[in-house]
Amino acid sequence: TRFINMWDLYLQSCAASFESGNIDIFQYLLSKGVSKDTMPMTRDYMYSAN
Repeated sequence: TRFINMWDLYLQSCAASFESGNIDIFQYLLSKGVSKDTMPMTRDYMYSAN
């Protein structure tokens, strides 16, 4: 079907872009506010020395 062909084209173009290095991945974290019960706004806690 047309949907499957378009989806396949999309996935193939994504794979080609990753392999050639022409694509980046970004992650955005949106929050209505910061409190002690929410996820940290940075990943610094992952890299702190124990």
